[in-house]
Amino acid sequence: MPYRKFTHEELLKSYEELQLRVTRFAATEQELINVRDRLDREIELYKRLQYYVGKMLKSQTDHELMQHSTEAIVDIIEIECSLIYVRDRKNPENSAVYIEGCFKDLDSRDVEKDLDILYAFNQEQKNQLATAHILHQCSCLSILDSAIMKCFEEDDLGFDLFLIGGISKANAASYNTIHERHISIFMIFAHQMQSVFANRKRHEKIEAQYKKITESEIELRKLSLIATKANSGVIIADTYGRVEWINEAFTKISGYTLEDVVGKKTKRFFTRQRHH
Repeated sequence: MPYRKFTHEELLKSYEELQLRVTRFAATEQELINVRDRLDREIELYKRLQYYVGKMLKSQTDHELMQHSTEAIVDIIEIECSLIYVRDRKNPENSAVYIEGCFKDLDSRDVEKDLDILYAFNQEQKNQLATAHILHQCSCLSILDSAIMKCFEEDDLGFDLFLIGGISKANAASYNTIHERHISIFMIFAHQMQSVFANRKRHEKIEAQYKKITESEIELRKLSLIATKANSGVIIADTYGRVEWINEAFTKISGYTLEDVVGKKTKRFFTRQRHH
């Protein structure tokens, strides 16, 4: 095959095409590297999430649980500060604020007002991210440049749970802007934290009910013992006046056994007894 001599223009064009291919390849390679780095970062964040969920599950007290949770929001979401507010509907004096980061000396009443403002914004705009424009309307939270929030209303347990993660105006330049990735992982953490806390409260409620029932049973046994040994006739009736129990003295006095009177109205029973 005879050797063909290329012109200068042809060589220049081939060189430009080669450069373009190299540039495209480099851009594709960099994009793949960026995707790999993002995936590695996501995996690292989910590992942190798993770590803090484990710590929350092992928490012995509410204070310990909240301490781990505020630390988790800052560490997992990679933001400056966090706040968790537990509003006790039945006993407002038991409401509590837990903080991490730039928040100082917060008044629970001011915090509650601020969170109600953010909650109203969240419900109206269906947006978990509050910017400086919204935060400017707040009192304590006005120091923030941006914040993400999630609220849980636990009607059956009698409390509301607010979780906040934010970046202050003073240090906004030192942190990445809160974007969709932050919101997604914050929501995952918030739901897991709420589940752990709600389960603790349900367990406490069941324990309190069990304790009350046990104390009532002990008291009832004491009363039963006293009534059994008493020489006077004793009747125990329900709230509707139906006989539930009588002692031996009552049987001796009246001649009626428990089987004769159980479930009968005490008023009707005594009326019939007088007629006899």
